[in-house]
Amino acid sequence: MYLGGLPITSIANTLVDLAAELDDEALEIALDSAHRRWPRVGQWIEDLATKRQTRGVPGLTRLVQLVREREGQPTDSPLEVRVWRRLRSTSGLPKPRLQVEVFDELGYIMRVDFAWPLERVVVHADSFRWHSRRVTFDSDADQRNRLRAAGWEALVVTQNSLHGPWLDDLKVLLAQRHPQRSFSFATNP
Repeated sequence: MYLGGLPITSIANTLVDLAAELDDEALEIALDSAHRRWPRVGQWIEDLATKRQTRGVPGLTRLVQLVREREGQPTDSPLEVRVWRRLRSTSGLPKPRLQVEVFDELGYIMRVDFAWPLERVVVHADSFRWHSRRVTFDSDADQRNRLRAAGWEALVVTQNSLHGPWLDDLKVLLAQRHPQRSFSFATNP
């Protein structure tokens, strides 16, 4: 393919080329960035993998694995990729859903980064870049208050807290709010 006389490759081929060179985190960031702009990029990569033998193509198998793991749902930022990688690498955690829209009886509340809907637990990945403006700060507070009023528990992870104890807090929250948790009730004789 040529553009203005210059040879170019498809987005899928470019990602395959990057997969041969980038570390896992950088590849996930690149994949999510491409997916936000071209929502069908996962299908393009799958199509490319079926046309080519994955053997002998550096990075293609790893890229296809990432596409399948995400099930067509990208994260919204490099910080979310880092949170997602921590969630995936922590044993004993159920897999969250990504980019979940939450509603209450009044309607739409917000889209959360990571959610465990049955437990009504969410994790927000907040970077200073996107959450430092006054209007965003106030809007976040209103949405999170409404989320809490609807029965959801939330944890916030920032770049500085990424390697802190939030995963232990998350495990406790999920265990406390597990939908299959049994309750015992006192009965009157």
